[in-house]
Amino acid sequence: MRIIVCMKQVPDPEAHRDSFEINAETFTVEPKGVQPVLSLFDENALEAALKIKDSLNDTKISVLSIGKRVSNAVFQRALSTGADELIKVEDENLDAGMIDSFIAAKVLAAAIRKIGECDLVLCGRQSADWNSGIAGFGIGEYLQYTTIGF
Repeated sequence: MRIIVCMKQVPDPEAHRDSFEINAETFTVEPKGVQPVLSLFDENALEAALKIKDSLNDTKISVLSIGKRVSNAVFQRALSTGADELIKVEDENLDAGMIDSFIAAKVLAAAIRKIGECDLVLCGRQSADWNSGIAGFGIGEYLQYTTIGF
């Protein structure tokens, strides 16, 4: 069985509010000195994949992430808990603050198509930075997969 878990690196949501500034040119909120972490909701998806892996033989978990720069150090935690590989799609145009959930879903779906055969795609219910909860359903729509939300 092949499971793909979509995971996002986000600024630490526990960071103090003084660690964020508003960029007057781009009208965006920018973290200053805040270390990136794995989105808590995506960690839940990884935990579900690990439980499936524990109960089924020959299960491979691939963690998929997109972004401007995807940190190996941030994703080391996912790999150390039992994921088998990290697949990164990096591009200057994939800045999390500049793309919406629909674009993220389209890029993730294209990456999943390129990866090839998989039996299950898991996503967190929302990301810990934008909290929209759209990307997982968008992936399902782009790939014509059955999608379950809870």
